[in-house]
Amino acid sequence: MEYISILKNLLIVLLIALKNNSYVANLNIPKIDLAEKLYAINSPYNNIAYNIAYHEESTINNTIILGHSGTSHISFFENLRYLNIGDVIYCNNDEYIIDNTYRVLKTGSLDIIYDENRITLTLITCLDNDYQLVIVAYKKINA
Repeated sequence: MEYISILKNLLIVLLIALKNNSYVANLNIPKIDLAEKLYAINSPYNNIAYNIAYHEESTINNTIILGHSGTSHISFFENLRYLNIGDVIYCNNDEYIIDNTYRVLKTGSLDIIYDENRITLTLITCLDNDYQLVIVAYKKINA
């Protein structure tokens, strides 16, 4: 009887671990042929060392996603530099339209400039050793 209880507890732990390590969202940017998955924010795979990743300072109104640029196999955001205002980004089934792109000096922190009254998707990557690229897109509202 005790073994059954232990097995049930192990199964629960495994299910929780699988849930925390499974994909929870899709990020698609047709213009640059990007289609990547996002892990749960509390997953060890929600880490730019492996994937694109949610930033811990994401909020209800502003989802912040980080990714590497460069030439390595994890440089998923290398082509973000080719995006322009008006381009489309899809996160799950939601459509976002790019409203602003800007560069900031790499200092270890940055201020994201966005309308707090709108549902926002912010993408951040490095441009080079000195600058980061910030892309701000707002959820499209169907009239």
